[in-house]
Amino acid sequence: MLLLDLDRFKTINDILGHESGDGLLLQITAYRGEIRWIPAILMTSILALALILLWSFWQLRLQLKRRQAAEAALRESEERFKALHNASFGGIAIHDHGVILDCNQGLCDMMGYSREELIGMNGYLLIPPEYRQLILDNVAADYEEPYEAFGMRKNGEIFPMRLEARVIPYKGRMIRSVEFRDLTQQKLAEKMLRERDEDLREAQRIAHLGSWRLDLATNEVVWSEELYKIYGFDPLQPPPPYTEHSKLFTPESWEILSTSLANTAATGVPYELELETILNDSSTGWMWVHGKVVRDESGKIIGLRGAAQDITERKLAEQQKERMQEQLNQTHKMELLGQLAGGVAHDFNNLLTVIMGYSAELCNSTASDEQISQDAEEIFKASVRAKELTQQLLTFSRKQVVQTQTLDLNEVIDRMKGVFNRLIGSHIEIKHKLAEEQVMIFADQGQIEQLILNLIVNSRDAMPAGGVISVETAVISVNNQELQDEYQVPVGKYVLLSVADNGTGVPKTLQDKLFDPFFTTKSEGKGLGLGLSNVLSIVNAAGGKISVESNPGHGTCFRILFPYSALQPQSTTRDSIDADLHGHGESILIVDDEEALADYIKKNGEQAGLSGDCGI
Repeated sequence: MLLLDLDRFKTINDILGHESGDGLLLQITAYRGEIRWIPAILMTSILALALILLWSFWQLRLQLKRRQAAEAALRESEERFKALHNASFGGIAIHDHGVILDCNQGLCDMMGYSREELIGMNGYLLIPPEYRQLILDNVAADYEEPYEAFGMRKNGEIFPMRLEARVIPYKGRMIRSVEFRDLTQQKLAEKMLRERDEDLREAQRIAHLGSWRLDLATNEVVWSEELYKIYGFDPLQPPPPYTEHSKLFTPESWEILSTSLANTAATGVPYELELETILNDSSTGWMWVHGKVVRDESGKIIGLRGAAQDITERKLAEQQKERMQEQLNQTHKMELLGQLAGGVAHDFNNLLTVIMGYSAELCNSTASDEQISQDAEEIFKASVRAKELTQQLLTFSRKQVVQTQTLDLNEVIDRMKGVFNRLIGSHIEIKHKLAEEQVMIFADQGQIEQLILNLIVNSRDAMPAGGVISVETAVISVNNQELQDEYQVPVGKYVLLSVADNGTGVPKTLQDKLFDPFFTTKSEGKGLGLGLSNVLSIVNAAGGKISVESNPGHGTCFRILFPYSALQPQSTTRDSIDADLHGHGESILIVDDEEALADYIKKNGEQAGLSGDCGI
């Protein structure tokens, strides 16, 4: 090894002993102690080379350390990326034009493939064929917004998913990283929520029940869909503000509701009310309303919420029930009145029998005195009319014994004309168009009279401002299928009774109920709804058919078909009492609760040659 002594150097000329050399010489001590002289320029070059080598080595080492640090950072970054990659709640894949370069465990679990199967696989095979074009279009457009599609697992199961992709650098090139989110549970939850909302809406629809919410700070109101329907508002429009809710109720009901709302907002005590409401079409109804407070986290009252139920049908049913009860009570009163009328009519009928008997005898005994005879005749006629009225009272009271017989319907109507005039008043004209031939039916006279009276009264009440009632009879033959279908009766000969008016008429929707007991189109207190039901009963008892034709504003016509009776009618009047009956001393027992009637019968019996004894 040479030791360089920089303090000892001299020029070459000093060494050589002449002055021909220009360079400097350096003295160095060799390893063995030998002294050497070398040119200074050579030594400088060696030093420079050593310094260059030393610097180059240092730089190389520095670059090596930096590279090692970068590689360590890269490894750390890759490990962190893989950790995040696998920790993702969804599936992540890195692909280049569809070929999967890398993926996380989440994608493996989602699709049912192993990582080895997915790496290098065509990622489009994870999409059902019908949805692949959507994916291709989004890849081509570098679309980076989330969107929904469907995935396909290894077992062929198709499921909903959400995709979101980004273009990122990867190992020196730009590729796409895609996140897959399985939406199966989310879609099931959304379906359950929709079904729950649909069930709630359906329950509200069935119950006519709506819900509402009120913000006390802003007076903002929120209604459920059914509440819109109840009030008749458009669900696409906001509900009326709270300041206009007074228009939804009658003044009395709004006063009750507003007071209850204020009290609930102040005290927190819920309310429950039944109120009369005004709907959007200006019709009225009834609403059950319930409300309670809404509090914030601190317990402060910030709003109200509640429910409203349409109870119009229930209220109408309750009102109908009340009316039915009133009608039932009225029926009971009418029944009692009928019983009273029946009792009075029965006693009066007995007295009329006596009056008729004695007046008939008086007519026969005073034939020579014209004036007395005429007076007695008038007494007899009046008693006959009184007896007919008594028969009607007995029919009304249901105490008249039904006696079916052959009747001439025209004669029945003729005898009732005076009654018609008293019933209908001067503001109504009654026209009769009776068949020229006999119209024979087999029925009870009292019931037929009651039937005709009920129809006349019904027509009268349908014309409060006046009008015309037409009463017609005719004999018709039902001899073909067309007439059978029209009248719904077998082939045969029939008597037609028609009672028509030009009154208010009845809507078609109500015509099927006209013959129902207690159904009436008249205002409250104007009728019990029993007249037409009695008419139907009488028609059925006589083996007939009844039909109605009515148009609102054009009147109503009732048509009744009775089977034609070929028998001759029985006499329904008597001008005098025959005295041709004679006995031969036979004894009879006369029992009656009317002493005058019993005495009259006994007297006539004795005049006829009978002996009698009376029992009261």
